[in-house]
Amino acid sequence: MKFLLDENVPNFYKKELEKYGYTDIKRINDFGKGLPDNKVFEIAVKEKRTLITIDTDFHAFKKESHYGIISLSGKLLNPIGAITATLRQLERDTTLSEYIFKDAFLRLTSQYFEIGYKKKGKYKEVKRKYKYNKD
Repeated sequence: MKFLLDENVPNFYKKELEKYGYTDIKRINDFGKGLPDNKVFEIAVKEKRTLITIDTDFHAFKKESHYGIISLSGKLLNPIGAITATLRQLERDTTLSEYIFKDAFLRLTSQYFEIGYKKKGKYKEVKRKYKYNKD
């Protein structure tokens, strides 16, 4: 899985994700500083990367074609744990596995995550909530 970290995501996320085996990670600052959201989104799509962001403005792109958007709540105590646990749960979920991560939109909060995805050209949201370990 390839990630693109938005400029509002702390630098240490890259090293922490690498510890979990995710090694193809770029920061948006590698492409320029202060880029507008639509440019960040275009880069993520062109590079076929899942965008990780804290910026809720990217919710506007959730119905567009992309390679995944992970929207993090700024209140997460252990964001890396939330990301990795959620990705592992999604990989095991046979009802969703064919949709992950092309066009998937994940919203992670301190209590749960929700997923939206495209199925047969229509955008759907899964109302199930997964719990994850905060440790």
